[in-house]
Amino acid sequence: MQRAKTKSLPSFEALPSGDRQTKYARLMWREFYRAARIATDELDPVPCRVATLALAHTGVETAYGAYLYGWNVGNIMAQGTEHFYASQDTTAEPLPGGGTGNKVFAARFVWYPTAFAGVAGYLKVVRDRERYAKAWAAMMAGDPYFLIELRHGGYFEGRSYVHAGETLPRVDTDEEILAVFVQHVQRVNADTCDLRPTKGRAVLGMAIAGSFAASSVATTLANMLED
Repeated sequence: MQRAKTKSLPSFEALPSGDRQTKYARLMWREFYRAARIATDELDPVPCRVATLALAHTGVETAYGAYLYGWNVGNIMAQGTEHFYASQDTTAEPLPGGGTGNKVFAARFVWYPTAFAGVAGYLKVVRDRERYAKAWAAMMAGDPYFLIELRHGGYFEGRSYVHAGETLPRVDTDEEILAVFVQHVQRVNADTCDLRPTKGRAVLGMAIAGSFAASSVATTLANMLED
């Protein structure tokens, strides 16, 4: 395994949070769309759906570029002989009085040479790892529930998903995470709509009604990214 000599950090990390969100989405859209077309081997609107959800998820993972190192947009951990950078991460652990907290540990994350390589690497992980098969299927369908399927596949663990400085509040349940994530998807959709091919200019409509536990995905998510 090789340590990368440098960390790459975009030049827009100092912008106010709201502006950074839009800046990240618009500057990175081309890379996400291009990588999504290759990863899906599909025509629009499928690549646009995948790119939109990927931008929303990775935006949260990196606080919309404020903590983007080595162009690792999805915070993918290094394995084998990949170039990596060392950093801290957290994992859930039981607390003596009950509940769970975050345990900090040293971790190695993949270092990618370019933004496109980082995006392609992230999509490859979601597409090719069996435990994320349901997440990839939801992503291809333009269903924001893909984030919950990522969670169920072990991509992140409960509250450890949100760290200080990131852009989601500390939430616990699938329902809470999904409700907030939908807002991020809507924002990305609005920020990048004019950058897309005509067939990919989708509008996200989302309704979350009733009990999440008692509702199926089909009834809980009333509207998806449409053609």
